[in-house]
Amino acid sequence: MTIDTDWIAGYVDGTLDPNRRRLVEEALERDPTLAAAVRRERDTAALLSAAFPPVEEPLPPALATLLAPRPMAPIRPWPRRSGASATRPHC
Repeated sequence: MTIDTDWIAGYVDGTLDPNRRRLVEEALERDPTLAAAVRRERDTAALLSAAFPPVEEPLPPALATLLAPRPMAPIRPWPRRSGASATRPHC
């Protein structure tokens, strides 16, 4: 199994789910290249944390509105039916 950069970032940030975290830890024991990648990610995270302290102010209302979840439109089955009937052979 290949541990990708998303898994490494999640591992370093502590956001990786427990099963994937265990897989990364097992891979770290036998893969020095992966261990080096995790060290680099930790070093980068530390540099970014030092350079950019957390923002302590609330989001502006306009930005909060843009980021708010929106309901999805219902998925209608008719396009699939019309596509399926167009591909059926006519006897």
